[in-house]
Amino acid sequence: ILVTILSRLPDFQDDRGVTEGDITLLLLLTSVIAGGGSLLAERIAVRRSSTLALRLALVVICVMVVMIGLVESKPAMYAAFALYGIGVGATDASTNMQGVTVQRLYGRSIMTSFHGMWSIGAIAGALYAAGCAKLDIGLMPSLVAVGVVCMAAALVTGPYLVRPTVEHEASDVSEVER
Repeated sequence: ILVTILSRLPDFQDDRGVTEGDITLLLLLTSVIAGGGSLLAERIAVRRSSTLALRLALVVICVMVVMIGLVESKPAMYAAFALYGIGVGATDASTNMQGVTVQRLYGRSIMTSFHGMWSIGAIAGALYAAGCAKLDIGLMPSLVAVGVVCMAAALVTGPYLVRPTVEHEASDVSEVER
């Protein structure tokens, strides 16, 4: 989803009157606040599970990408990007926790291939954004569509996430932090 937004940044300038300075601040805001999302995911994982943390984070990013597509005022856009940043950080952290759990279940190192899937997702997002731009699909409908499709995917795949035992969860969280 992030690559889809990043690939459409020129449309924010054209459609929303966002300046290059605003774009820089939005990207910085999203990146800095993502750190807080990572900490939030850790707290949820320790108290409940990384499964719950990931499912909640996915809902946040899917809802916020729709909001980013819909909002038109700069203050609302800044708020949407901030909340999106929390979701991105929480998704990154909880996905890594899930990866560590899966790796333990496999009994061998799989994190490289696990992270490779992020690259495939980024390529898919960039191709989607390029296709939308080529077909003159506006910023709002393209972001709403990607948010809805990703939400559907998250709801369908959510029940299949690995549910670590309580004793493994705390060690998985600390292993991701190293």
